[in-house]
Amino acid sequence: MAEEPIKIERRLISPLDDFRKLWLEMDRLFKEMTHVKGDELLSDYREPLTDIKETSKEIIITMDLPGIKKEGVQLVVENNMIEIKAERKEELQGEKKAVFRHERHYQGFYRLLSLPTQIDAEKSSAEYKNGVLTITAPKIAKGIRGKKLEIK
Repeated sequence: MAEEPIKIERRLISPLDDFRKLWLEMDRLFKEMTHVKGDELLSDYREPLTDIKETSKEIIITMDLPGIKKEGVQLVVENNMIEIKAERKEELQGEKKAVFRHERHYQGFYRLLSLPTQIDAEKSSAEYKNGVLTITAPKIAKGIRGKKLEIK
């Protein structure tokens, strides 16, 4: 019985392909490692996926925070800035000796959003449902102070 020849797919490889892949990977790692808030390095935090919509009367922010409980979300609204910090505590079930593989480690989310206009912190509201945080912030004229929001 005659063997079929092996087909080899050929493509042009640029010497710059490897450099581009390395550059993209280093860029991703650098972004993950350098989230800084004041003097605090936020290396254990990721940026949550976020949508920001603006209507004539308000700003609506929708943010995915999978695996986070409502109690783990901190939210501060001030002028045209919104700061979101969400944390999930590591939960190991059983004894550590019995763990064969542990890939789902603690990781939180952090995002500081600069909005296109000033918002009314007193009338702003937040709702958290099924891992999705929705913040509704009415637009205002300048001069109103910020506040910490309670999440419903």
